Amino acid sequence: MTDYGDDDDWDSGYGFSIKDGKYTIYMAGGGSHWENYVINKDGVYVENTDGMRKIDGILVSCPEGDYVAEKPSDYELKEGETDYYEMIQECCIEEIMEYEEEEYYSSSDEEESDVEEGIPPC
Repeated sequence: MTDYGDDDDWDSGYGFSIKDGKYTIYMAGGGSHWENYVINKDGVYVENTDGMRKIDGILVSCPEGDYVAEKPSDYELKEGETDYYEMIQECCIEEIMEYEEEEYYSSSDEEESDVEEGIPPC
């Protein structure tokens, strides 16, 4: 069994949010360095101070859901691992995959949603 916490290819996130058609996993923050994974209906992206870039492969979640890793497109998932984009396609149909901007305008009176801890699925 893989110990994901000891493998340098795997990183833990410290929170996630679903807002404006994006599922964001917060990976690193504070100071001038921050990085997120952003999943929308078009794919998986890395967002940081340099902007956003689409990842070359897939984003994989470990069986417990607390570690993620970028893997090549031809990566064979191990038992319990999940392709994050495929999971979002199945779990977040309305919030992400069918998101239409005009349907989700929020009034200025609404508070922004808080970041939730961990990186569980939708």
